[in-house]
Amino acid sequence: MRYRANWVAWLAVVGLLVGVRGVGAAELLANGNMEQRDGKGGAAGWAVYLPVPAGQKRGMTLVRAGYKSPQAVLITETETPGAIGLFGRPANVEELAGEEVLFTCYYKTQGHPQAHIALAGYAEPFLEKEWETPYLQTETQTLPDVPNWSLVCWRFRFVPGVKEIVVIFRLSDAGKLFVDEATMRPYPMEVACRVVTAGAVEALPRKRQVEVELTNAAPRDRDVAVQALALPLGEKGRTVRAGTSLRLAANRSQMVRFSYDYDYRQAHLLRLTVQGKDGKTIYDQRDVQVPGLVSARLVSPAFRHCLLETVPTAELAVAGALNVVPALRRQLQVNAELLGVGGGSFERAEEGPDPSQYRLELPTPRLLSGDHVVQVTAKLPQGSQQIDLPLRRVQPGLPEVGYDEQRRLWVNGKRMFPLGLYGIADPAGLQEAAAAGFNFVVASSARASYDLRDTAIEANMGVVVSGASTEESFWEHLQRKWGTSPACLGWVPYSRSDLRGYSPLAVTTLYDALVRMSPSKPVIQPLASPSLAQHYTQAADILVAWSLPVPHSPLRALGEMIDILREAGGDSKPVWAIIQAQGGGAFQDEPTGPAAVGRAPTPAEMEALVYLALLRGADGLMWYSYKPPGKDARSSLPQADPELWAAMAALNMRLRWLTPVLLDGTREALPAAADGAVVMGRWRYQEAEYVVAVNSSAKGLVTPLPLGGAGLKAQVMFENREVETDGDGDIQESFPPHGVHVYMVGS
Repeated sequence: MRYRANWVAWLAVVGLLVGVRGVGAAELLANGNMEQRDGKGGAAGWAVYLPVPAGQKRGMTLVRAGYKSPQAVLITETETPGAIGLFGRPANVEELAGEEVLFTCYYKTQGHPQAHIALAGYAEPFLEKEWETPYLQTETQTLPDVPNWSLVCWRFRFVPGVKEIVVIFRLSDAGKLFVDEATMRPYPMEVACRVVTAGAVEALPRKRQVEVELTNAAPRDRDVAVQALALPLGEKGRTVRAGTSLRLAANRSQMVRFSYDYDYRQAHLLRLTVQGKDGKTIYDQRDVQVPGLVSARLVSPAFRHCLLETVPTAELAVAGALNVVPALRRQLQVNAELLGVGGGSFERAEEGPDPSQYRLELPTPRLLSGDHVVQVTAKLPQGSQQIDLPLRRVQPGLPEVGYDEQRRLWVNGKRMFPLGLYGIADPAGLQEAAAAGFNFVVASSARASYDLRDTAIEANMGVVVSGASTEESFWEHLQRKWGTSPACLGWVPYSRSDLRGYSPLAVTTLYDALVRMSPSKPVIQPLASPSLAQHYTQAADILVAWSLPVPHSPLRALGEMIDILREAGGDSKPVWAIIQAQGGGAFQDEPTGPAAVGRAPTPAEMEALVYLALLRGADGLMWYSYKPPGKDARSSLPQADPELWAAMAALNMRLRWLTPVLLDGTREALPAAADGAVVMGRWRYQEAEYVVAVNSSAKGLVTPLPLGGAGLKAQVMFENREVETDGDGDIQESFPPHGVHVYMVGS
């Protein structure tokens, strides 16, 4: 049985229709401090969700002695497995200036309730249909068992289009969860924090420096504290606390600096918390991975620190940051050595614009084989640190797929700009994809992939094999079936693991196993959570920005997800983009017509998504999806939406023509035009510039576009026309809704 509260009547009873407490202008969550009662022993503004009838002791009660407050809410589950939930009144975020909130609360547990917290975003009013309201975004974090009050601090970035957010606490097993002081406020808060230095070595052997800039945007002074918690990355190591307190003047910024003790050679996690004088108000919290004297990673070869026979690697390169205060930089010497037979010393590359960064290079030795170590040494007069970086040459002979330092995909010795199609289950679908200009497909299941091998080789198509198992034996079987095939491009072991609640540890463990069993095939990871994706990027070789914005979100949502993954991956891994080709209705047996909530993108929206992704630096594209899982051929795009399918095929032809530009050109963002509606960028390739302009809005417009100097002629590609700039270097251009123009300036 599914529980459904009569929200309107319930709100009227407890007085929420007129407000239960004086919620401040910045506070979005009603009665998060659990001070207001509902007359039934619970907290006003909060309700219990029970998918099965309630037992005698299951539910919500208020108890004494909260976190620095008179009372807290207690959620009790007596069943195993459990399914109780506590959810709050929806928080309206439609009018916020940004798309990020800071959610905080304090909690503790008794027993092992397997508790977690979810934030669900809705594009429609939640109260009208309650749990039947389709969510636009939902993300979950586990609450580990803790006997004492502990802080949860979650910077939640909601996708464009979300209007309401519902907070949900859930228990999946018998136990108790205490919750108090829940808040949700727009981020950044009235006290904003910019981290300048986090854990830089100030003096040997153990003095580290923290420097932050705090800005008080409020019209009154505030008393704040900055707390630093240094945590070991492994089981061994010290936990160190430090911090400082100060009064921030109204409408002013102030630099804050303090030190803490941690060995100069030990990497660790530094958690910085900015809080109010009362110890309950949290303004910000940041987790920073802190190295020793330096950070170091192999950036060439780029793919798993592995030399592949078919991926040209002219040089080995180590890059990183000098993690010392500026006064020590001139004294710090960084060297690298390739150990073993055929080794050698790296040389310092030309200095870049950032003095805190370094790069060391060594021409790749010709006779390297097997496993090697690149030893990086950072030395000060008072001490030194060594970091060993593994380097492996994969035994040649098997088909190889990898990427270079420019994040370009190499497939069996040939470069490829990926144009993929999700959801192929049979050879006929693969042949249709090949005819439409795609160069690879994602099999809809491991079983379906078996039927595609021979057809893929005949059609010169790649296949990415997907599966939903966490068992290593499952993937060992797939490696035996597919690993030796020249058509296999890689694996998708978890799709959207960040949204589906998989543990980052479990995902990383499986990734490590796949690296061992399939050393020359990348693991491809679609990620969809703006807030949680960062915890999963280490468990993949290629990241895929998953965003299906039509019709609830603006198209820019895809580009923002690309930026999030690029930053989380350290700008070192390829980031591909999902291009929406189906509406939600196709997967839920709901209407998909032009006016339906579950409609597919129009051909113009689809093309705009493609070019917006390229302008944000997408290294490959994957359309989703050829056919919803479990549906027959009538649901495939060629039959269900022939207009969109034809537009995809035509666009693929243009993208193949642009492939040399995308692979070898130098991309540069340009200022937007038409008050930000027209997104622009260019690629410099050979003697020409290729300028792309995309109308990201649903309205047609005419606007001046800057293309360079006065009197320049440009070909409008794929439109059989030419334009010439005026004396200001502009042209006058018209755009239909979501229209795209590509200009070639120069020879």
